[in-house]
Amino acid sequence: MKENAVGLKFLPRHRAVVTCDYTGFVQPEMVKIRSVVVLAKSRTSDRLLTVVPLSTTRPERSLACHHKLNRNPHPDESPMLEVWAKCDMVYTVSLARVNFYRTRSRRGGRAVYHSTLSVSRDDYLAIQRGVRYALGLEDLPAPHREELLL
Repeated sequence: MKENAVGLKFLPRHRAVVTCDYTGFVQPEMVKIRSVVVLAKSRTSDRLLTVVPLSTTRPERSLACHHKLNRNPHPDESPMLEVWAKCDMVYTVSLARVNFYRTRSRRGGRAVYHSTLSVSRDDYLAIQRGVRYALGLEDLPAPHREELLL
């Protein structure tokens, strides 16, 4: 793993936007470093978390498992740039693959790690609905709003 060689030492909070190094996976799985939204922390391990990848590429066919974020969470990009949550690509990954989003100055200066990036509550709820759809769980009764925002 390149950029995320060390990984985080603690689990980020729900809704956080971090990077995940998918190096070593096999296509059509994710195979590069990309931004993800933290969906859930594992209830059985303090070293695992479930994430949904983000992409600036619009899906060929927009389905219920794709959600366009209300705003771009990346501080070094245009806030108007479209960012999509690919809820059909949900993964449970090791904390060693995850790091805070990193930016550099235009002159290639010191890296700045952003520990407070997150998606809005509305985007987070829409991502959860997209994951339910992708996993074929949309026919189950929806959890109460409070349960979704844990």
